[in-house]
Amino acid sequence: MIQQLLKADTRACHEELEGLMYTKEIMEGNLSLIQYGQLIVTNYRVTAAYEQAIVNALDPLISSRIDLARRRKVDALLVDLLEAAIDVRTLTVPPEIPVEWNDQFILGCLYVLEGATLGGSFIYKKLKNNPELAMLPLNFNYYQIYRQSLIPNWNQFVLVLNEQPLPGYQEVLAGAKFMFRQFKLVHGQEI
Repeated sequence: MIQQLLKADTRACHEELEGLMYTKEIMEGNLSLIQYGQLIVTNYRVTAAYEQAIVNALDPLISSRIDLARRRKVDALLVDLLEAAIDVRTLTVPPEIPVEWNDQFILGCLYVLEGATLGGSFIYKKLKNNPELAMLPLNFNYYQIYRQSLIPNWNQFVLVLNEQPLPGYQEVLAGAKFMFRQFKLVHGQEI
């Protein structure tokens, strides 16, 4: 139930982010190497800024149920940056914006982060068939991070998300909108 509410209540955020993150170019197979670099940098900056805070703050029982330790993405993004010849030492990671971390807020954040990986398998197929990118030694690690575990991971996350008490929904929604905003803010920064 909460997943369906979130999907409806964040539709505009999702569509806006898709527009910023070159979805049209990806789907049409004409994403440039520069645009791909911007995508990886944006994902890296946001993930590097918040992944550890989320791990530290989420209730250990919930963390265990969704196997949060296996969902870490920074290392895959670091490999993608290296493959795209982007020096991570030149990148700034935005400072973590102080928020009132609670389990519902974090699950809202994870809804966005995990949702990005759900779409990642489709994006991976488009990227590997992109003529400009296919000429380069790019493995698109971030976009295929879960491989065969993608659907089971998503289903387990949604199961835990939907078990949250409905009175806490506004916190879940706030977390999702917060994470969508972080991607939007970071995407405009220079590489």
